[in-house]
Amino acid sequence: MNINRFNRSRWAALGAAVSLAAGLTGSLGIAGASDPNPAPVLTTITPCRLLDTRASSPVGTRTTPVAGTFTTNVWGTNGQCTIPSTALGVVANVTIANGTTDSFLTVWPSDQPQPLASSLNWVARQPPTPNQVTSDLSATGQLSFFNNGGTVDIIVDLVGYFTPHNHDGDYVAPLYAVVKANGDLVRGSHVVATSNPAGSTYRVQFDRDVSSCAYSALVESPLIGFAVVAPPAAIPDPNSVVLATGDLSGFVNRPFHLIVIC
Repeated sequence: MNINRFNRSRWAALGAAVSLAAGLTGSLGIAGASDPNPAPVLTTITPCRLLDTRASSPVGTRTTPVAGTFTTNVWGTNGQCTIPSTALGVVANVTIANGTTDSFLTVWPSDQPQPLASSLNWVARQPPTPNQVTSDLSATGQLSFFNNGGTVDIIVDLVGYFTPHNHDGDYVAPLYAVVKANGDLVRGSHVVATSNPAGSTYRVQFDRDVSSCAYSALVESPLIGFAVVAPPAAIPDPNSVVLATGDLSGFVNRPFHLIVIC
């Protein structure tokens, strides 16, 4: 398993693939899917801390590291956040710290079965590591977190939430792409083309500038998987997102969901 190597040098490992993806001139698959209807409304907020399990800086109801599954309320006032009960889902920056062993974290709505997916991966004693996570909430406004091994502290900062579309035409719908392991598009919103230019690297091209947007990617895999999105500054084409996928064996081709929030 080379997760340790991946976490120390993930951006470097993407360098050659990003360059190749940016210079593509070959044939790309064309999107044929339309926007979801109705689309939820994204409300961006000043980042607020929902949860911090570190004993030195506790926020929320838990002040001890997480082993196994932990569930927290999101609706209402929790930690330093106040989220309405109309929220269907949230966009969060999730950070792990003080992991005692190699492990992964899964985030999902608490009334659904735990998915076979990873929101963050780490090795023992790795420095604090963040990732952006987009998740639905349960019918009662809760999120669940699963740590596969040892204990780990979790810090959750909310940056936005989704509410039902009120059909007034004034909303921000996230862009998205569901892509097969071979780079073919399954469905998407405002996607112009997708490709798998090199190894486990993928390029998703939209019909607008996404260089200042936030990205969240989730791998579909029979094994625990990860997706690493290249920084916008590393991509010459402002309309494209480049990412690499993998699992516990390293960088390998995996189907994935990409969400872009602008």
